[in-house]
Amino acid sequence: MENTFSAVKSACSSSPESFSEWQHLNELLVQLKDCMLGESERAKLTAENLSTLVDLIHLCNHGIENQIEVHSTNNCLTEVYRTLRNMCVQCEQNQDLLSDHEHLFTASKNSIQALLKQFKHSKDSDIIVTLRCIVQFLGNCSVGHVTNQCLIWKIFVEELNKLFDISDEKLSLYTCMVAHTCISGNLDNQDMWTSSNTIQMLTNVISLTVECDCEWGLFLIESMCKVDSIFSKVFPLLKDTEKLLVYEVMLDHLDKTENDLNPSKSNLQFIAEDVKSQSYIILSLLEKHQNQNPVVIVKEIEILGIATSHHNVYPEVNTDKDLLSCIIYLLEGIHKIGLQGDNLFSRVDKIIKLGNIDQDHAGYCLKRDLVKLIGNMAYECKPNQDLIREMNGIPLVLDQTSIDGRNPCILLKV
Repeated sequence: MENTFSAVKSACSSSPESFSEWQHLNELLVQLKDCMLGESERAKLTAENLSTLVDLIHLCNHGIENQIEVHSTNNCLTEVYRTLRNMCVQCEQNQDLLSDHEHLFTASKNSIQALLKQFKHSKDSDIIVTLRCIVQFLGNCSVGHVTNQCLIWKIFVEELNKLFDISDEKLSLYTCMVAHTCISGNLDNQDMWTSSNTIQMLTNVISLTVECDCEWGLFLIESMCKVDSIFSKVFPLLKDTEKLLVYEVMLDHLDKTENDLNPSKSNLQFIAEDVKSQSYIILSLLEKHQNQNPVVIVKEIEILGIATSHHNVYPEVNTDKDLLSCIIYLLEGIHKIGLQGDNLFSRVDKIIKLGNIDQDHAGYCLKRDLVKLIGNMAYECKPNQDLIREMNGIPLVLDQTSIDGRNPCILLKV
């Protein structure tokens, strides 16, 4: 391995220009890449070896930026990052070594910038392959290494966001992996999570996950739910479908028992505030030609119903009298509308009509979730119990005790 590094260093010092010179350098790099597959060889890597690779990255960047044998130069750059990717696999020693070579990360950032600029003009698929290798290297370098995670995020987050513009699924998935690795391990780093670049990354990851069910994206969304006050920054930037995905991930997490860390209280309070300010939208279900979609608000009510069942976890939500008043008014409103005729809120108690119920509709199970939320908020909370009595909530809830195909299991909630 050492002889190969020496040959690479010698080839770099001569500043290759011709196709044959770049081809020779590429062959040497393929040998290095294969060497790094062996654990014993990875352990032999030195700071001098790393400096040789940094010099080569600078050389390749210069070639791409100045249109010097771009294809051959890019091929060499690809092999450099395959080598770096392989040298980090389950090797904390090499991860530590990289922590002391921030200039390698800076050179890699320049590589991404040069490749993006070149791709804008050429649309060469080989450039995408190189970008994938760079991102894989960043991922391997940061796994289980907090110092590298913070360093990589600080240097690369802006460039990583730009990679989503290429619309290459593999590249986007690798980028999600790096994002999850770098920031999910730093849940207490509020500055990292709330920076404008991180917020942009979160919106990119959520959008991608809606489109292709990215596993790394789901992991990152679950981590995001645990970060204080993040919803208030991210949600104004999301489409309804994207909000629903986040809420589905959150529901799954709330349903689990013995969580190591629950969704943030401030994010639950954000949901409660949104319900209080937007719940009127639900009544628009009966109005024609409405542009507003109540699906998000209905999902928020479902989440609050689950969250408030954890009575000691979210006391701020459980004791929110304004939220309770809003929920009682809403249940009263849809109950009255349901009594006016055959509509979305009317009770379905005949078996013959059960097949006509649209279970995908936003109003399905809504009464059940409202009753559940009222019950949870009344549990061991005398001020809430008094409020329910004052608002005639008890007879209202009891009015929901009949069998209703649109609200299965509602009797269990009353």
